[in-house]
Amino acid sequence: MACTEITRRQDRREGLRYASGLSDTERGIAEAIDAFPVPHEAAETDLRAVANAIILNLKTAKNHGLTILPGVLAIAEEVIE
Repeated sequence: MACTEITRRQDRREGLRYASGLSDTERGIAEAIDAFPVPHEAAETDLRAVANAIILNLKTAKNHGLTILPGVLAIAEEVIE
């Protein structure tokens, strides 16, 4: 396919920049936004509940046609107890 003037204009790379290449104005806006702290609470996860959920999934996997490697359920229950 021959390059025509139309395709040359479409394929030109002039004026393109990297996403990380901010101008001074853009950088000032970004810094102003980052200056305000966002209040958020620390996530508290009950690890016992997570472990119990994993064991429940392992126990019920056979009901859904999944196969579990031998000993995985026993090891998981030993770790919990």
